[in-house]
Amino acid sequence: MADKPNQAEQKTEPERVADSDAPNSVNRDRSIDVLRGLNCLAMVLVNTAGPVRSNWLSHASSVHQTITFADTLFPCFVFTSGLAKARTKKTEHKDRASRLIKRALVRAVKLNLIGIAYNNLIPRLTGVEQDGLLNFSTYRIPSVLGMIGISSIVCDLESYFSIKPPILPAILGLSWYMVSRLRPFEPVHLSSQAWLDQRVYGPSHLYESVHGFDPEGILPAFLTVPISGLLGRYLACPFDTFFTIGTAQLAGLGILGSLLAGLLPSPASKLLWTPTYVGQTTATSLLYWSLSKALVSCPNRVTRAISLAFEMLGQRSLEVYLISAGVALGLEGIGTWGVIYQLINNLLIPMGFHDDHQRNVLVGFARSSLLGISMIPLAKLMIRLGWKI
Repeated sequence: MADKPNQAEQKTEPERVADSDAPNSVNRDRSIDVLRGLNCLAMVLVNTAGPVRSNWLSHASSVHQTITFADTLFPCFVFTSGLAKARTKKTEHKDRASRLIKRALVRAVKLNLIGIAYNNLIPRLTGVEQDGLLNFSTYRIPSVLGMIGISSIVCDLESYFSIKPPILPAILGLSWYMVSRLRPFEPVHLSSQAWLDQRVYGPSHLYESVHGFDPEGILPAFLTVPISGLLGRYLACPFDTFFTIGTAQLAGLGILGSLLAGLLPSPASKLLWTPTYVGQTTATSLLYWSLSKALVSCPNRVTRAISLAFEMLGQRSLEVYLISAGVALGLEGIGTWGVIYQLINNLLIPMGFHDDHQRNVLVGFARSSLLGISMIPLAKLMIRLGWKI
């Protein structure tokens, strides 16, 4: 957590807090928590909507396919983490930076272990996957949570080595570009990302074990996912970041801008987490942030209640993401998930939804929405009890 600001700073600048580390909500930037909550609910919808869904709730399935709403959510999560950690970049003392790195390392190990459990133990315990619980040879190792943990370490290197923005993301992006161009972008199992993961993990431990590819691989986790978080830090306090621009910073801006805009060409692909994809999803993250700020600033009683609900979700967004996925898998394993689906389906038929496809889409959306809304009181309980990952 950032060092406590002095009294003068408290009067002029609200403190931003990293990843729900504040003991109370007094010093939190509410718009960031609301943004996390909005993003969390959307991620629940995408994860649990079912096989019949609208295109905007589906991820792009090929490298050159246009990114969808679903593709913008995880980058927004990383971007929001950067917004929340904006004050930590002001730390200049080496010992303080060392503590941040050690803390990030511990958290990364914890998130990687939870990610492995989430990918393997829960599906096998609930019967969704038929592999044995102790069949470690088919455990998928890369994970979304692992990417979050690894990328947070890389982001904190900027403070540890006192690197001026935006030199680090420029180095990361250019390194990704040089390594990725050694092999073709598609088919993805022949890409540099797949080649590296196959040799580090082995094909059987990847998402697509037959071809040997995983969208949460090593290359994006270390090189391009951190760019989303670093951009969040910079955009949270742009004037502090770029008050004076040296030659190296100017070159970094040029390189980073060329990567994000696609002047150094790469497809805008979530599968490979390309710099162009980072550029596009940073723009959408800013739009989502503006929505959360507008929601927080509205004096209306209804909007205050809505923003408070999303704020609670946001303060325990990672926990809600994991619990909701586990609940959906558990309900599916015992058959209750299908019963809920049928109940909603029976309610829609008398309302005139006779088209099977349209009705199935609405049923899946409604069921997932109910699951997401049910997480709000759970988030409130976790906040009250101080439970968090």
